[in-house]
Amino acid sequence: MPHGLVAVAISMASLPSLSRWAAARDWDAYKNTLAAGLRAVLVLVIPATVALWVLAEPTVRLLAEHGEFTSTDTYWTYLTLRYYLVGLVFASVDWPLNFAYYARGDSKTPAIVGILAVGVYLAFALTLLPHLSFLGLAFADGMKQMAHALMMIWLIYRWGGRLGHGVWRTAWVATGASILMGLVIYVSSAWLMQQMGIAGLLPRLIVLLVPSALGGILYYWILRWMHVPEVALLHRMLGRLVGLIR
Repeated sequence: MPHGLVAVAISMASLPSLSRWAAARDWDAYKNTLAAGLRAVLVLVIPATVALWVLAEPTVRLLAEHGEFTSTDTYWTYLTLRYYLVGLVFASVDWPLNFAYYARGDSKTPAIVGILAVGVYLAFALTLLPHLSFLGLAFADGMKQMAHALMMIWLIYRWGGRLGHGVWRTAWVATGASILMGLVIYVSSAWLMQQMGIAGLLPRLIVLLVPSALGGILYYWILRWMHVPEVALLHRMLGRLVGLIR
């Protein structure tokens, strides 16, 4: 969901502007647009990744632990989810980077990088499969996403120099705020689970939703305190959410 709803949507929205600046050869505006897309992805996907990591078990239990899907199945499924999450931020950052090349009429470079990344996947998969079984495949996928994103970033730097425009600052602030958010989510979810147990739909919902709300509020206020420009994006999202609830 974070990948599809955030990274893909932001990349699709930025593509027309990137294409227009590339056609006009206005590379400053082009890099500003790309940087804005990357910042928006980072400020939304990093906390989503941390929250999913911490709440992997209650999330899987709520969605899947019914009927013949047992607690043992929940255990292996949420472990797999955590291994996949290693690559979520990189996979999400990849979308704006890929679209930046498409906007310049270059589809060859992302394709070549994709082939190289598959090689990284195979190397990790074949190495880890005997030791971690299917969990090794999930981790190998994360390494593939990481390798692809890092190669694309390196190529962008070779082509146009450093992006700048607050991308790295946003990444560091979002990461630090997400770690604090994750601690709040972990403590509150563990306390609620101890108080309410895990039997029944309502306790499972509360264990998932209340810590998420507390962590989200903390994350928002840290970003606001640090004067991260993308707070305006969170404002709009919260406003639309409140409008839907009403």
